[in-house]
Amino acid sequence: LLRIKEILNRIDPDIAFLPGLEFCCGDAYIFEGRLDLGKDKNDALNKEIGRIKPEQVILWCPTCLAHIKTMGNTSVKWVSFFQFCLENIDKLDFAATEKKKKVTLHEPCKTAYTGLDQSHRDVIRAMPNIELREMPSGISCCGSGGISYYKENTINMITAKRLREAAETQADMLVTVCHYCQELFDDINSHESLQIINLADLMVQELD
Repeated sequence: LLRIKEILNRIDPDIAFLPGLEFCCGDAYIFEGRLDLGKDKNDALNKEIGRIKPEQVILWCPTCLAHIKTMGNTSVKWVSFFQFCLENIDKLDFAATEKKKKVTLHEPCKTAYTGLDQSHRDVIRAMPNIELREMPSGISCCGSGGISYYKENTINMITAKRLREAAETQADMLVTVCHYCQELFDDINSHESLQIINLADLMVQELD
């Protein structure tokens, strides 16, 4: 989150910050079957948003974006952190050098499949030092989604397959957006040449 705040401060130092642990979207509780608690958390978040009356709310987590777009306050503009960055990309001065970093992108299923957030490639392309190498299968699950969460060894099989595909692009880095995806990749990554990095961390590295 410190990386996120650093980037946001470069765009606009007056952006307010709501901690996610206190103001949760509720999706994690709904995933566990605790529907009432999930709704209570979502209602509390919307109440706080209503009190502040912002023009827009920037969401760090793709799961939050997917959840809130269907259950949130429709009078407020909800955008992902990377959508906001792309809208203000001219305020971010990325360094330019002759040597390029080769990266491949793993998108978060919930926002990529639904079309809620298509900003990530354009953010990557805005960084002059970065060369994007696509994985042949395109959008794919990291292993944590849906029923695979409850099937023994299924997560590791799906995650390992995705990591192999990333390594085969001969990229230096596998860029993630979702923290769930990154945790899984970090846990079982056996490819010494492949670094797992969040897109926000990559952006901070590339800022002048």
